[in-house]
Amino acid sequence: MNDKSSEYIVASVQEQIESCDLPETVNRWLIAVSGGCDSMALMYALTALREVRPEKFSYLHVAHLNHQLRGRESDADADFVAEQAKQLNLPVTVGSIDIAAARAGGESIEAAARRRRFGFLAETARKFKCQIVALGHNADDQAETILHRILRGTGIRGLSGIWPVRTFIDGQGQEKLWLVRPLLLLRRAEIEQYLHKKGIAWRQDQSNQSTQFTRNRIRHDLLPHLADRYNPRVVEALLQLGQTAKMCSVILGEDAGKDLAEITLNRSAECLTLHAVHLAAKPRIQQVEIIYQALLSLQIPQRKIGFKHISDALNILNGPPGADNTLQFPYGLTVQCTKDQMIFHKTPTGAEETTQSKPEEVILPLSGEMDLPEGFVWIAPASFQANPAQQIVAESITAGRDCLETFRRQKNCRQEIFDLDKLQGALRLRCRREGERFWPLGASGPKKLGDFFTDAKIPIRLRDRIGLICDDQGILWILGLRISERVKITCRTNRVLKITIK
Repeated sequence: MNDKSSEYIVASVQEQIESCDLPETVNRWLIAVSGGCDSMALMYALTALREVRPEKFSYLHVAHLNHQLRGRESDADADFVAEQAKQLNLPVTVGSIDIAAARAGGESIEAAARRRRFGFLAETARKFKCQIVALGHNADDQAETILHRILRGTGIRGLSGIWPVRTFIDGQGQEKLWLVRPLLLLRRAEIEQYLHKKGIAWRQDQSNQSTQFTRNRIRHDLLPHLADRYNPRVVEALLQLGQTAKMCSVILGEDAGKDLAEITLNRSAECLTLHAVHLAAKPRIQQVEIIYQALLSLQIPQRKIGFKHISDALNILNGPPGADNTLQFPYGLTVQCTKDQMIFHKTPTGAEETTQSKPEEVILPLSGEMDLPEGFVWIAPASFQANPAQQIVAESITAGRDCLETFRRQKNCRQEIFDLDKLQGALRLRCRREGERFWPLGASGPKKLGDFFTDAKIPIRLRDRIGLICDDQGILWILGLRISERVKITCRTNRVLKITIK
């Protein structure tokens, strides 16, 4: 690695920011600082730029979220960031949340941390009227992201990797925020060299060394192996691939914007109608980008648009006549295809319902009745109608064959039975959490809860209020819909728990 001056690092950060083409009036920055190498360099570089470009950096504010995952080390990180910000005369907000508590309900630590971190950053930015959130991803992070997506499977836009700027909307009708990554042109070694030269300390997160996580295995095992055995410049090759894919994405996006305008039959803030025949006549790669642009035009956040959503939309566009032609997408969006039209309809109340406060989690009895807090619903499978869940009744019944057969004949979607001996820990009623999985009865294995809802065609606007009965191992029953394979009744069942929702 060539010896780079401090001025080079700051100039690279400035170059990346200028390439983002931010509006002139967007000049209040929230800097996400973990205390690690990248975020410390970011904080110092932006502080240096404020000295020479005060009009572009009129306000800098530091934000740190303590995830409470590493005990005293996490607390020390928070204290370190606060002290470093103080030395630079920067205001700082330190938040704290018990991310590990998400494990009990089935949500992964990574998903919980990401969701709550972005929520904290958005809330802090708006509190202090910041328009930009600066994040510390570097060029090595970019290469790792691209390789990770290749391994999972992705399209042209996915090969673009991390974009230097994108907008973030939290779904509450607030003004959008810009997420900017000013370090994307810099290698990790260059950043460390900059900090050493400036005498700037940083914190080491030992969890980044753990190969328990896929990204860390890519960083510490796969990329070094590829560099050693196949191509010493594999990181540069991946970065070049990302740049090429990004250029292709931009060109495809420009063409798709024109195509979208040509095939649009009608549009409003909540509804977009396309000429289905003309769309179907386009090459597949153009169809993909047109659908993507259509979703963006309806204010669906980029992060919520997966390749699966677009593929599903194209499947109903190009599918046989008479096939199921309605889909539920994130953010209350329904996609429907008729013979001549493809209709994207964003339910006006969808955003409100998906962002309203979720009912609080409650512990359920294994015997007796209990009134439930307001807000939980159960779903009637045939009509997808949401019905309020007001009371729960739990009772033990005999595990004899005759009794169980009678129950099965008489049961309805408000009743279910479980193998009581397979329950783990306390019984709870709560709503869904991001990233958790569920093993539906009769399925070959677990699947993402979001995918289950999509396959079951449950409207987006209802999903955050559907009651989930859970134990310490995860979901047991999605009220009205399906129980878990894990707690089904078998010939070896001795004790049975019957639950009724009223």
